[in-house]
Amino acid sequence: MGNGTSPCEVWMMSFHYVGLIFNLVSAFLFTFISICLIHYGKSYHIMFRTIFFLLLATYVFCDIFRFLLESSLFYPYKSFTNFLNIGNEFFYMFASPQVVLVLLERFYATCRVRTYEFSRPWSILIVCQVLGVIISLIHVHLQLDGNADTAKKSRSQVVLCLASLLIVVLLTWLLLANRRLSLNARAKASLTHRYQLNENIKALRMLVPVVVLDSAISVNDVLAYVLFDVDAMFSVEQCQRRSYYTPALCIFRLFSMAFEICIPIFVLRHYSNFLRDLRAYTFRSKRKRSFVGPSHNNVLKIKNVLGMDIVGLNDNADYFDVLQRTWMKKF
Repeated sequence: MGNGTSPCEVWMMSFHYVGLIFNLVSAFLFTFISICLIHYGKSYHIMFRTIFFLLLATYVFCDIFRFLLESSLFYPYKSFTNFLNIGNEFFYMFASPQVVLVLLERFYATCRVRTYEFSRPWSILIVCQVLGVIISLIHVHLQLDGNADTAKKSRSQVVLCLASLLIVVLLTWLLLANRRLSLNARAKASLTHRYQLNENIKALRMLVPVVVLDSAISVNDVLAYVLFDVDAMFSVEQCQRRSYYTPALCIFRLFSMAFEICIPIFVLRHYSNFLRDLRAYTFRSKRKRSFVGPSHNNVLKIKNVLGMDIVGLNDNADYFDVLQRTWMKKF
């Protein structure tokens, strides 16, 4: 940095470097749990796995576009930067329709709990995905259109915030409804009925942290934009004009990054098969490290409940002699 570098430019470079590292780590984590979902999520319904995978993939692409956008500081080609802005805003918004769809899928599974195991409504899913793309493109147009006034952008952000709150309400209702149905179906429901209810509850428990944290990210970003006019990217002009800009951006970006990085961590906790395999691998590794081979002075030892070496004793007489002496010491 030169001697003429302003404090705001120093802050901008710091934000760019932090953003590069964070987006790279976040993209790796979301890619990892997406692979885990393909490998370990076969117990869930195919529709749930598909939509949830699209949600995780949306986070991966959003992090990739943000990483490239942060990197564009070092190769400032305007046309390429505009493309990255469009991709970032599109996938940022596209995550919300995926959250709504995965909850609607669980809502449909709750209402059709007796027959949903054999349902494959692919046509409905395709139509909903097309609607999600249209909604995301409208959001991109409002956010990046230079002719759009601030009021329209603020209304768009508020609508996104309200949608996030409604999503949390729907999730709460689904949890309570499935719990009530599960309690009522303990004795009189068929095995298929109970299996579907258990799957609903298991899937919803995994969705709780994802939906809550995703909604928290949306609400956090909306509050930052509406209250302090703080966007995701650092603005040197705003920093120079407003003294509160940099502290506000630091606080809101810190919360946003914390919420996002917690999503893959909480999801990974629900992959019981992965955790079981990880524990088994760790246990095997420890056994290999602690294995004592038949080399010099390395003799396999087997001890009884009293802690005495059985194999090391010469014969049965020695063993019973030692056992008798130990017994007599106690009395």
